[in-house]
Amino acid sequence: MDPVRNFTFILLFLIPLFLFSQNRADIWYFGDKAGLDFSSGNPLPVNGSKMLAEVGCATICDTLGQLLFYTNGREVWNRDNNIMPNGDSLEGGIDFVNQNSLVIPHPGKGNLYYLFTIDTLSGGLRYSIVDMTLDSGMGDVSVKNILLEDNVAGKITAVNHCNLKYIWVIVREMESNVFHSYMVTDTGGICKTPVISYSGDKIMADIGMMKASPTGNIIALPINNTNIFIELFDFDNEAGIIGNPRKILKNNNEIVYAYGTEFSGDGKFFYVSTGGKKYELFQYDVTSGTQDEINESVVKIASGNMFSLQIGPDSKIYVARANDNFLSVINSPEKRGEDCDFEESAIYLGDNESLMGLPNFNQSYFYFPSFSFSNACVGDTTFLWIDNGFNFDSVKWSSEKANIDTIVENIPFEIKKIFDETGDYDVKVHLYHCDSFDTVYDKISVHRAPDVFLGNDTTLCEGKYLIINAPEDMEQYYWNTGDEGSSIVVWDTGVYWVTVSRNGCFASDTIKIENIPAMVQLPTAFTPNGDGINDFFHPQITGFVNDYHLIIYNRYGQIVWENDNPVAGWDGRYNGQMCPVGMYVWHFKYKVKKGDSFKIVEKSGNVNIVR
Repeated sequence: MDPVRNFTFILLFLIPLFLFSQNRADIWYFGDKAGLDFSSGNPLPVNGSKMLAEVGCATICDTLGQLLFYTNGREVWNRDNNIMPNGDSLEGGIDFVNQNSLVIPHPGKGNLYYLFTIDTLSGGLRYSIVDMTLDSGMGDVSVKNILLEDNVAGKITAVNHCNLKYIWVIVREMESNVFHSYMVTDTGGICKTPVISYSGDKIMADIGMMKASPTGNIIALPINNTNIFIELFDFDNEAGIIGNPRKILKNNNEIVYAYGTEFSGDGKFFYVSTGGKKYELFQYDVTSGTQDEINESVVKIASGNMFSLQIGPDSKIYVARANDNFLSVINSPEKRGEDCDFEESAIYLGDNESLMGLPNFNQSYFYFPSFSFSNACVGDTTFLWIDNGFNFDSVKWSSEKANIDTIVENIPFEIKKIFDETGDYDVKVHLYHCDSFDTVYDKISVHRAPDVFLGNDTTLCEGKYLIINAPEDMEQYYWNTGDEGSSIVVWDTGVYWVTVSRNGCFASDTIKIENIPAMVQLPTAFTPNGDGINDFFHPQITGFVNDYHLIIYNRYGQIVWENDNPVAGWDGRYNGQMCPVGMYVWHFKYKVKKGDSFKIVEKSGNVNIVR
């Protein structure tokens, strides 16, 4: 038995690598003058917005998290909540377009921002340019409503190129299976000739939000035809190619359409809000593999008032509630099922209201790759690996003190190390992709495994109990009985073991408890002379007996003493008179436990009164 191995990966240390967000999504404006500020780490309501956005809207901050401007697709407001010069009459649909706008910083010119708009009625994807050097640093729409293409659906999303500098802006043609991926570069700005991909089914109803996963490798698109809610596509964030569609099928005839879509920050789980006769929220494991496995992984999370979904800078997913002063939230979207911790009406918006939409962002703002480790214990094998490594071709691990210098080229980019000494070890990680890399530094604290000793193997009398104690200064206890405290009470024989943990290190010990069978023995003589020595005839009992009964006869077969108490003794008297010396006959019986039943034991013998 090796109980330690059962718990090897229970305790994981997560170290965030903040590479991509740059605080660009710290401020959200949406709905009916609603706003949130994430800069403190927790979303707080913001007042002052002048915007009414039934659904589509977008917000952008600078790299310090300070608001620059926001839009509902038709008008652009600066950070003082005034419409920018030339910031009206943009051609983003506000009545029928779910994603009518998106803001992308120019990768090579820090003062310029591309504001993409979609209006399905006028039929077009357009862009405008906001120059933040104009109007005394408040911004001005210097270029306006430039048509890129027509006949697009009301869906737009963005994600970083794998080189971490360029950005992909992705749209879908209205009544076809064609995606257009526009690359925005640091030198040329928007590449006017998109990468075209033919994949998936036609959109039946132009409802719902298209989203890229923050990890940059999956695109989710609502289809909303007779049988299909969503299609999930692989996205090559180097070439801009979209393919390998997997269909998420309708699982309830009462549900008419898929609306809000979002991924957990680690890219493992996908969430969709649905509408029609019922409004519900579902979770899918998109790492399950095949289309059938993804569909079988579905878990219903909640039902009620829920529309757009948007991941936040804190990696939680926020849920719009129509005509409400609150947002709902998925607190732990990277966990399966109810462990995702959906909380209804969690975020108060003050006097302002959520409607059906939340701001649209470059999804890479919410990608926080991390590395994890387990078993950082002296003499044990420590495992280190990259979480969410979809964006990397290879990883180089380095630690001078730990003598680590290793390049790994396969997800999850895992290495193994056995540490000989306790202490803090600096670890450096280079993350490579598309001829670029990022570097992360952090520490791993290595500890010794705890000491645990349950005692030597021992015995247990039938009917008795034994307390087995483990050390009290542990963080976790795992007994093979299912107990989780520092001690257990046992009534039965057998093998008992415990695994304890402290500082992420584990140790185990085992104790074997054997049975002492119940036994009753009686002496062959006693001397009831009142000298305090051997004055009583009584049984010597080992273990635990039930229904005990002892009878003593004289030579004539007459009962001179009878008792059911195994601790009581005969003092040699009958009817208050001392019995004569000589031999007497005894007979007793009792029950002993044998497994789940009892066995009757009967014995007879002689005892002599001696004076």
